[in-house]
Amino acid sequence: MCATAATPIAAGLLLAGVSPGTVLVFLIAAPVTSLATLRVFRREMGNRALVAYLAGILASAVLLGLGVDAVTSWWQLDIARQIEAVNELLPAWVEWVGLVVLVGLAVKPLRRTLAGHLPHHA
Repeated sequence: MCATAATPIAAGLLLAGVSPGTVLVFLIAAPVTSLATLRVFRREMGNRALVAYLAGILASAVLLGLGVDAVTSWWQLDIARQIEAVNELLPAWVEWVGLVVLVGLAVKPLRRTLAGHLPHHA
């Protein structure tokens, strides 16, 4: 799984109440343990290096996850409650303008139509 795909999953895990340390372990381990990456690593470096690589990822990810859980516990942070307490960060009109711009840029026929109405430079 790539980091881009792992990020929204991690956010969903946090919203579901999974501990921040566990989510961090997921974010660290998921992108670096794809089968394609492991195959290439094994072919280039060998089985011993692959085992050391995986052991290093496992140990560092778990230790960092435990550390994050310890810090959130020590500081008495309740991530789920903080997420629920956050109001909208942007006014609604900014969100709608952003949506219109994004759709305009993403939809090719709409982009062509808009380009036809823009002034041309000589």
